Amino acid sequence: MTQAHRQTEHSALPSSAELHLVLRHPEDALHLTGQQLSWLAMALCQDPRCSLQGVLEDIRSEAAQLWSFETEAGETLMLVVTRILHHELCDTFEIQLCGGHRLRDCLKLLPELEAHARFLGCKLVELRGRPGWHRVLREYSLRGIALEKEL
Repeated sequence: MTQAHRQTEHSALPSSAELHLVLRHPEDALHLTGQQLSWLAMALCQDPRCSLQGVLEDIRSEAAQLWSFETEAGETLMLVVTRILHHELCDTFEIQLCGGHRLRDCLKLLPELEAHARFLGCKLVELRGRPGWHRVLREYSLRGIALEKEL
């Protein structure tokens, strides 16, 4: 599913507003608002592995996918960047970045991302994040933590 770019701004949203998960066209990465770019930049904060520019290039080259969580009125609440990681024994659907607001509301659509991963033949969904993610995503197994040391 693809959708044309929509400019969106932050506004108060009634809790009853219905949300939709939208797979964005790769070229939409060229038209993100300043606010949307800041969401992704904050999600990348202190990650020495990639830059915002690199993530946007991955989206445009279709090495990564850009998703938006949108209200019925077309307001974007959150952006998610995913990638397919090819491993020897199975493919993994990686949720690389997630940024925006109304996280708990948007996470109600996580099963749709998981269904898309299954459709693509992925056997795992993987995400990295702060330890608090495990408190929010109880159905995900905590197999370890990522520790790193900058050299």
